Amino acid sequence: MEVKRTSVWILFLIILLNDLGFSQHCPFDNLGIIVVDVRDSVSGEKIDNLFIHLMDKNGITIEDFMHRKLIFVKNPVRNAQTWKEYDFGKIRYSFADDNYILPLPLQFYGLNYFIEVKDTVNSVYKTRKIQVEKDFIYDLHPDVGHCWIEMLKFVETPKTSRFHHSVRINLSR
Repeated sequence: MEVKRTSVWILFLIILLNDLGFSQHCPFDNLGIIVVDVRDSVSGEKIDNLFIHLMDKNGITIEDFMHRKLIFVKNPVRNAQTWKEYDFGKIRYSFADDNYILPLPLQFYGLNYFIEVKDTVNSVYKTRKIQVEKDFIYDLHPDVGHCWIEMLKFVETPKTSRFHHSVRINLSR
């Protein structure tokens, strides 16, 4: 009887340790971000008020596992009205400056998706579509994961020397 009880405890400890070893440790585990810098092709000025989304080859906006459409937003200004520590689209990513951002799971690496940029407000610029490349997605965990508790105190993400690849998209009129 004692051997059986010991075996059960050993099995329990193995399962527990295995689960702890592979569980998510912070909100940024397996989370990446695409940062898009959209500019006028002639003047080089940043363009605001654009609709930017991630879509498949058929033009359908991609949804995440919670059925939310993957739409880019302007990197939010950090203030009490917009800050939500677990709403990754409302966190101020200091390295993204005033560009458009889309936090998304790293599982989107290598999938056949496109970024489409539309001027739906002013209708001045032509719509542009580019294919997502693997290096468009920046892994947030190495630079942001270690400080996520600090962000609960309304501190934006830290500056990083690793981030160097916002996606530059030039729009023509």
